Amino acid sequence: MKSLKLKVQSKNSAFSLIEVVVAIFILGTALVGISQMFRLGVINDEVNEKRLVALNLLQRTMETIRGYDFNTIASETRAAVSDFPDYEIEITKTDISGNLKKVLVTTYWQSDTGQPASQQVATLIANASAMSQIAYSHTTWATAFGDSGQTGWLNHENAYDSASGPNDAWATVTVADYRAFLAGFTSGGHTEAITKVEVCVYLYLDSPIVDDELRVLLKFNGSTCSAEYSLANLNDFVGSDNSGATYVTLPDTDAPGGTWDWSDFDGDLEIKAEFCDVATSDGVTCYVDAAGFRATYEAAE
Repeated sequence: MKSLKLKVQSKNSAFSLIEVVVAIFILGTALVGISQMFRLGVINDEVNEKRLVALNLLQRTMETIRGYDFNTIASETRAAVSDFPDYEIEITKTDISGNLKKVLVTTYWQSDTGQPASQQVATLIANASAMSQIAYSHTTWATAFGDSGQTGWLNHENAYDSASGPNDAWATVTVADYRAFLAGFTSGGHTEAITKVEVCVYLYLDSPIVDDELRVLLKFNGSTCSAEYSLANLNDFVGSDNSGATYVTLPDTDAPGGTWDWSDFDGDLEIKAEFCDVATSDGVTCYVDAAGFRATYEAAE
């Protein structure tokens, strides 16, 4: 009897052609996706790197501008950055006020595809030196009788008897067209730049005036060096209870040297004060306690 031999073929012993093709297709699709993801990741890294460089350039440029003197901050046309030639910087300055500027910095570059790209940053910059300056004043009161003389003021020494100013001792002017020359001023050792100078007279009237005036002018080394000015609003000072200081601002052209300097007050500077009638005398009595200069200057806080 012949033996019966059975041939059994395992189902897992080999792949069919179709299975191989399908497997290759799936693997190829996966590899393509992975490669595209990798490429996009590289591209994004490059984009982010360029954007990071642009941000750093913006920050560096802004910090440089903040170090400039306020008055030198200006717009700059678009130009290549010396150490990053693939980038360009443009600066636009706008004046908001005399002590405040807006600065806009823009960085330009090109992407790998040649597309233009840019980033901006803006800030406000204040004039730190101006913001930290405060206006102060120095008042120097007459302490001497002027060399040019005096006419008609009763107790005229009371108008210059205190370096501290008003002390409730009064010189009296009872007749119009009487005048006094007051001197003995001091700079107080100041050296700051003077921004304004005023003549100040501390006074009161016994009754309102109609057209009489209290006028002042300056003399230096015996020569007139200013225009003549009328003190305003004298009727605000009627009655001893309303005594106070009235001021008139002096332009630089009235200064002995053409511009005010502290040395002017240490020199032979005099105030001529005269109570004048314009038409007929109003019969008003003017009382003067002190007269001097108020100099305004700026200094750091």
